[in-house]
Amino acid sequence: KPAILREELPRLQQRGFQRVRLNGVVHRLDEPGIIDSKASEIRVEIVVDRIVLAKDQRSRLADSLELAFSEGGDRAIVMVQKSGSDDWSEFAISNRLSCVICG
Repeated sequence: KPAILREELPRLQQRGFQRVRLNGVVHRLDEPGIIDSKASEIRVEIVVDRIVLAKDQRSRLADSLELAFSEGGDRAIVMVQKSGSDDWSEFAISNRLSCVICG
């Protein structure tokens, strides 16, 4: 519900998160009016990190995935954008030994 979300988003910001994805659209938590008050259902995903892949970023990537799994109940979504492209690929992953989609 939008009213509950209005209370939770500042808490996420206090915990150090800067962005969320609401119904598939990424927003900064400090943006005003990001919640559609008319929506009956809002899908909320925390943006844990944004990383440019490089060899020296491995530990940061591992730390970010660990946090994402912790926040997401052992599940996470990884969004990948190739250099020079506006298109994103989305991968649902899990640290359980099972497929995220079919179990």
